Amino acid sequence: MENKAHALAAGLFVLLLGLALAACVAWFQGDRTERVHYTVVARTGVPGLNLKAPVKLRGVEVGYVEHIGFDPQDPRQILVEIAVDAAAPVSASTHAQLGLQGVTGLSFVSLEEADSAGALTRAAPGTRIALRP
Repeated sequence: MENKAHALAAGLFVLLLGLALAACVAWFQGDRTERVHYTVVARTGVPGLNLKAPVKLRGVEVGYVEHIGFDPQDPRQILVEIAVDAAAPVSASTHAQLGLQGVTGLSFVSLEEADSAGALTRAAPGTRIALRP
């Protein structure tokens, strides 16, 4: 009888440990930040820009690149879909530039304000943001 009690205790321990591990994975898995989507329109190339590349607003990381592709209406344009934190103050006068990450040659999207003296008018979700060289 004693061996069966130890086996039952060991089985329950393993089961509870497995449930705790599954709960930890579920807890740390998802990014629950509310994101707003914008489209960066580039008329030149986007060298070194990859999916999941950071998006920075005045140097602060606020999002990432979701999709890169050609514009179906105008194949000379490249559309870069970005997801930005909803709390980030992206205004109607915001423009984008490509920045380099160290010596790797990888790029990130840098969002900058064209006019910092004016009133902050929030950009609507889905707004197209011009990429400047």
